[in-house]
Amino acid sequence: MEQAHAHATQVVEGLFAALIADPTQLPQDHQRQIATEGLARTVADYIAGMTDSYIEQTWLRLGSR
Repeated sequence: MEQAHAHATQVVEGLFAALIADPTQLPQDHQRQIATEGLARTVADYIAGMTDSYIEQTWLRLGSR
């Protein structure tokens, strides 16, 4: 269980950092929200809405570079 938690933390933190560093990787509708919601909130909300499999795929594509 500890390993799964550590991996989940790594995935979320890595993906958050990758999207903060390059917000152009966000979908267009989320990019438009940055002006009103702020970058960190927009990225956090985007990640929070992801399914487990989608977050893993996106992290592999962006966050694990």
